Amino acid sequence: MPEIVPQEFTSELDETWHAWLTRRFLRYCIFSLLAIFVISIISLSIDLYQHEHGEFSRLTLAFLIGNSPAIMTVVAAYFTVKHKKPNREKLLRAITWTIAIYGISGLAIGPYIEYRLSAAYTTTTFAEALKPTDISFGVLALYLLACIFIPWPPREAVKAVVPLWVIGIFMVSLANTTWTGETFVRCITVILAGAPGLLLCYARARKYSSEFYIGRLTRRYTDLKRELQAAQQIQNMLFPEPITDAPIQARYYFEPMQQIGGDFLYIRHKHDANKNLLSLTATLIDVTGHGITAALAVNRLHGELERLYAEEPDASPARVVRALNKYIYLTIAKQSIYATAISIKMITGQKHLIWANAGHPPAFLVPENIDTNPTQLDSTCMMLGVVPDELYKPAENTLDIQSTDRIIAYTDGVIEARNSDNQMLHVDGFLNILRSAPAKTDINELLDSIATSLRDFRSGPPDDDILVLEMKQP
Repeated sequence: MPEIVPQEFTSELDETWHAWLTRRFLRYCIFSLLAIFVISIISLSIDLYQHEHGEFSRLTLAFLIGNSPAIMTVVAAYFTVKHKKPNREKLLRAITWTIAIYGISGLAIGPYIEYRLSAAYTTTTFAEALKPTDISFGVLALYLLACIFIPWPPREAVKAVVPLWVIGIFMVSLANTTWTGETFVRCITVILAGAPGLLLCYARARKYSSEFYIGRLTRRYTDLKRELQAAQQIQNMLFPEPITDAPIQARYYFEPMQQIGGDFLYIRHKHDANKNLLSLTATLIDVTGHGITAALAVNRLHGELERLYAEEPDASPARVVRALNKYIYLTIAKQSIYATAISIKMITGQKHLIWANAGHPPAFLVPENIDTNPTQLDSTCMMLGVVPDELYKPAENTLDIQSTDRIIAYTDGVIEARNSDNQMLHVDGFLNILRSAPAKTDINELLDSIATSLRDFRSGPPDDDILVLEMKQP
């Protein structure tokens, strides 16, 4: 099997190749029988034209008798392969034997019968009547014709030509009773007569394997792309709907590096009996890594947050961070997957917020006057999953806010974005983007302005997942 095909495709290639080999061998059998029939008809027509009484010439009779074993073998092989559908090993064995018997008929039996029926029978020996060039040409013609039809794998192609080599060398040796340099050269010529067929088989095998590999990769890529699109839809379902018409508003901008990513936002609402919003807790998570691995981790963390809030509806930001740390440490940290997170809670009617930051980039409390330095919501504990629960002591901070203030939280993909000069944006660059945003924009316009500025700064697609959250309490 050509090495161009990876191991995972070998079994599938074998099955495809076996079906192809079967079809081509059956065609070879039909062609061989038709060729013998056509040559016989042509020879017979020449006989009828050249001889007054229409008797067979010795050449025609030798051809028919000499090819009788080959005809019977080809017919038997055809019906055996067509109806019994042998496995790969038996099929290759049947093909090899068919070619071998074809070689015996064409290189040995045919010439001998022709000799016995010729006038030279009484004046020369069979060895003297043999022509080494005819033997080499016979090996070339028989094997090349077989290789044109039969797509042997290279190793099997060598096995198939060995019987022809043995028969050819034997006939050359018979024609030269004493071994000389000329005899050796003629034996080498017999071996070289199989070279065109071997080269054809090797080139075809490489081409077929390459096309097969590319075709399967293309199909796998198409399947994977389709599955990623489905996975993207499922991951998007985990994200919350923007909140723009409530006492506490929240909206986000998400741009994964790939179709799915490891940045995630979970928003917990608490309502009273009249469906009035009492509080809102937003938890922004950034899982290490990208793509499918990170997205699978996000899916598990979403389930853990669902479980936590089902058991503890009033869980504080510190409790959320601690629960996530315990879960990650006991599960996905074993695969070296960790995360950072920031959990921010705002209560309706109260002019303060509560937060816990687990190794996450600092969020900003941005006042209406952007020229005033924003207040940073710095880290209050280490990242998630590094230490066990008994050693993890997340702190929780409180910060007063005004109705015009905005909370901007983000993942590290924002501040690690690079421009065409390979310069990172950094925290200061992100603050400049915030300062350049139009004054007194609503919650939708500010995020749109940030997204546009990030795309303008970057030199191409993002190098990391990007998630930006904006919260405010009008």
